[in-house]
Amino acid sequence: MDNLFNCPPSYAKSLCRAIIDLKLPLEWGALINPSAPDRELFQLMRQAGGGFMQVGNESGSELVLANLGKGFGRRQVELTFRILEEEGIAYSCFLLLGGPGETPDTVQESVALLEQYHPQLVNLTVGVRIYPGLALHQTALEEGVVIPGDNLLQPRFYLSAAIEGWIWDYLAGVMARHPHWIF
Repeated sequence: MDNLFNCPPSYAKSLCRAIIDLKLPLEWGALINPSAPDRELFQLMRQAGGGFMQVGNESGSELVLANLGKGFGRRQVELTFRILEEEGIAYSCFLLLGGPGETPDTVQESVALLEQYHPQLVNLTVGVRIYPGLALHQTALEEGVVIPGDNLLQPRFYLSAAIEGWIWDYLAGVMARHPHWIF
């Protein structure tokens, strides 16, 4: 398992070609970043035994992706899903719900996006872990979610107030429609 297999894509392609050339009978999976969907790379991955990918999309909302500082947008996420499906590669994906700027509308936008595609599994996470020194840490300090001096050794999570009382019932309905979507 590689947590960021397609970064950089040149290395990933080189590795896949080596596996193919050596005729290694491997079956493997990797986590991929949807920032640069690449049909050639996905074809090489499949030929090299890459049969299942986890897409680190986190959201389907342009606003939330920008607020999380993901470095990619909805268009790249959609293209990644589309190419994986066209190339016959099974995949799962993630929804990281509750970050800064998350609202019921952005949550519903993310869910609607994923419902257009066919991931084998959707891993739902509510709340974003706060790590010291990152932009989310500063936001959490400003909003009083954490206090200065908190070393965050015990995990603390940011959850947008706009979805706090709403999200659980909504997700229960989503999971009733999609049994392969899990917490």
